[in-house]
Amino acid sequence: MNRIIRIYFKILIDKIILGTAQFGLDYGVNNNIGKIQKKEVFKILDFCVNNGIRGIDTAGVYGNSESLIGEFISYNKGVKFEITTKIKKDSDSLIEEIDKSLDNLNVDSINELLFHSLEDFNFYKIQLQNYIQDEKTSFERCGISLYSNNEIKDIIDIDYLNSIQFPFNIFDNINHRGDIIRELKNKKFNITVRSIFLQGLLLMDLRNLPKKLKPLEQHLQKVKTIVNKYKLDIKNLAINYCLNQNIDGIVIGFDSLDQLKGSIKSYTNIHNAEIFNEINNINIKTELIDPRYW
Repeated sequence: MNRIIRIYFKILIDKIILGTAQFGLDYGVNNNIGKIQKKEVFKILDFCVNNGIRGIDTAGVYGNSESLIGEFISYNKGVKFEITTKIKKDSDSLIEEIDKSLDNLNVDSINELLFHSLEDFNFYKIQLQNYIQDEKTSFERCGISLYSNNEIKDIIDIDYLNSIQFPFNIFDNINHRGDIIRELKNKKFNITVRSIFLQGLLLMDLRNLPKKLKPLEQHLQKVKTIVNKYKLDIKNLAINYCLNQNIDGIVIGFDSLDQLKGSIKSYTNIHNAEIFNEINNINIKTELIDPRYW
């Protein structure tokens, strides 16, 4: 497996960032397993270490996710993950929140600090500026995890921010995000995308679709038609669609080690532009594909 990954999956391995919301929460509209057990979490992290996956995306609000990662690190001295964690305004002190995450993660520094929302960023904005000016920051990049393009436009000219994370997938696609991705790249932002399976919706059996998501059924059927037409695996298609864009990383969460292994083993590089053009023809109202409205 190691040799195969090194030869055939370098693009995927370099860009994949392990999403860890499932480590501490019952997360995802298509999650029938619930929060992942500690033993399974450690198996997943061990697999990542042994197969070159270094990126980890976590947050203090993901239950005990940070602490589980920190415990794994404490048992595996010398392991170096490229960690992104998110900050929410749980106290008046930004430094206190950062230190709490560092303690949980059992590290002295992280690669990337993101604020969980524009509101959280604005709450800590002055403290962040002072922290950065002290030149003793415990992170390499700093930015915000956002939803809408309008939110991104609000912060794109702030010179001390250099990283951004937002949803991107077959539904929330280039129709919605193409222009903003180009703008961010022109501003030298590091771009990571999340929700590439739309919280599992893109993988769901249509017979199990919740009533409130029924307006999306026709679009899900269209994706199924594309998958059948080109004899594709839906996960592989979703991953390839994101990798085909000008982004730096994709956050993917898994409910089990077998699910992670399956996604890696089934990965093949898709070069067919016609497939991506068919996806780009899917144009859905934003409120239908924003989980905040579900």
